Amino acid sequence: MYGIAPNTTYSYSEGLAFTGFTLVLCWLRLFLDIWYPSYSRPVFKLMMASNQNGVNLSQPLVPIFQGINYGVWSTKMKTLFLSQDLWDLVENGYSEEEVAAETLKDIRKRDAKALFFIQQAVDESIFPRIEAVTRSKEAWDTLRMAYQGLQR
Repeated sequence: MYGIAPNTTYSYSEGLAFTGFTLVLCWLRLFLDIWYPSYSRPVFKLMMASNQNGVNLSQPLVPIFQGINYGVWSTKMKTLFLSQDLWDLVENGYSEEEVAAETLKDIRKRDAKALFFIQQAVDESIFPRIEAVTRSKEAWDTLRMAYQGLQR
C-alpha cells in the first residue's frame, strides 16, 4: 500500500516531480548518513555524479582511498590525471625558478587542480597526512611512501 513503484512519478504541491528511483536514492542517502557516515561519502558521490543512464563524463568520479589497495587506487588516479593532462605535473612537479613568469600562473592553477583531486580522493582518516601539503607532487609522494610498501 505504501510502496514506491520504480517507474511512477511522484509530485509535490510546489510542482517538483520525482521518480520512485530518485526517492529511493534520497532515502538511501539519509540512511547511510545516519547509520554509516563514513560509508555514505563515496556512495553518494557515485549516485549524484551520474545521469539517468548512469554516466556523466563532464565530472570525473574520484576513487576514494581508504588505506587499502593502494596499487589499484593509484592506477585509477594516474588515469584520471592523464585524462586531465595533469600526470606530468603530479609525477615530476615543477620549479618556479625554471618556469617563465607568464606560464607560472597556469602551472600553479593546474597543480592546485591536481592537489584538489588528491585531497578529494583520500578518506578523512588519511587526509591529515597530506593536510599541510601545498603541491600535488608532494602529496602524491607522501601517500606513495606511506602505502606502496604495504601492498608488497
